Amino acid sequence: MYQQKNIWAITVYDAKNRLIIRNDIRKADISSRTKGLQKNQDGSIDLYFGPKAPDGKESNWIQTNPGESFFMYMRFYGPLNAYKEQTWPMNKVTRIK
Repeated sequence: MYQQKNIWAITVYDAKNRLIIRNDIRKADISSRTKGLQKNQDGSIDLYFGPKAPDGKESNWIQTNPGESFFMYMRFYGPLNAYKEQTWPMNKVTRIK
């Protein structure tokens, strides 16, 4: 699990107009301050991006719009040396079905 001095945040943007994504849930970001964020036993956190949330994972999900491209920015506020030195491996985004 990556540790930071302050917080991390990930925001989803609409690729067509390069603005924060508009969706039915009116939510475009998740951060370490998100209430109800579910952590794995090892302290890691799985985040989900798609038109529908996986069952029981709504707190870790950002809704995307079917057929529309999107991109994400991850921000670290107060990162520690592991991030700066690139010794902390952040997993790539993986498509699941």
